[in-house]
Amino acid sequence: MADSILQIDPHEQTARIEPGVVLDQLNVAAALHRLQFAPDVATSSRANIGGMIGSGLGTAAKSGLLQSVFDLF
Repeated sequence: MADSILQIDPHEQTARIEPGVVLDQLNVAAALHRLQFAPDVATSSRANIGGMIGSGLGTAAKSGLLQSVFDLF
């Protein structure tokens, strides 16, 4: 399964991750740099980032939060 956090860049406030990373896993790693991935969903202990992107993340996708993700494609 592709579920690794590849890099967190605190200066650019970005993360390179694989789609199977779970939201809580990302936020634990990001917290070491005083960062957080903003969507606060009730299923954060089991919601993987790839699935969240695939489902549109609700209003977060509209607000430009995921622009960096989409720029990669």
